[in-house]
Amino acid sequence: MKSARKSISLILCFFIIIMSLCACGDISYDENGLKTSKFVKSDSNDDYTYDVYEDYTIITAYIGEDFRVSIPSRLGGKPVRGIGENAIGSSMLAIDIVDIPKSVVDIDPSAFSDSTTITIFTVASGNPVYKSEKGVMYSKDGKTLLHYPSGKLEEKYTVSNTVQKIGDYAFSNCEDLYSVTLPETITEIGAYAFSGCDKLNKVNIPESVTAIGSHAFYECQALPEVTLPSKLKTIGDHAFDYCISIKK
Repeated sequence: MKSARKSISLILCFFIIIMSLCACGDISYDENGLKTSKFVKSDSNDDYTYDVYEDYTIITAYIGEDFRVSIPSRLGGKPVRGIGENAIGSSMLAIDIVDIPKSVVDIDPSAFSDSTTITIFTVASGNPVYKSEKGVMYSKDGKTLLHYPSGKLEEKYTVSNTVQKIGDYAFSNCEDLYSVTLPETITEIGAYAFSGCDKLNKVNIPESVTAIGSHAFYECQALPEVTLPSKLKTIGDHAFDYCISIKK
């Protein structure tokens, strides 16, 4: 009888451990991003080239012919966890909409950087890392503006006062933007954040900003002047290179 009870207890303990592990979520990533996984192979289908790892798949390029790119949840028999460097921006198509599934938890900042036609980003509601509001992609907590659609037909844009950081490449190649208003909550402007915004002629850098990344305003050819905040500690390399209209 004692033996039977002991066996039942062991089974229950094993069941509880398994359930606890399942409750922890996906083991392929944590708050620091994707965990290291062994590379298996590179592969492709009609729409994507991708790298397969033991635990997940990373999309390396979009080669399809649709103007709406809906990132799949699985490729190569593994869940799609990431979108690589310039993976979508490298497409020669005039991509209009990009849909991000809940499986994707790691998007390279430059993933869309060479595209000038995207008007909307959507993110599945169950995604633990990203979200979208009015077509703009943010971190889940809303503190980092990650990707503003470069093809969005707006001449002026005001960033929400919930945002604390403008991410790398966030407004890169937004060719129709003339004016961007940043709130006093912003503390950092990332690398290449406004690079290639060749019509941008008005942007305020709030007093709260302490860091401006490399190439942040690279080739902002219409920008006439810049006022740097007194709290600014670092300006990255080439932050204002080829801003040919700056006079002061």
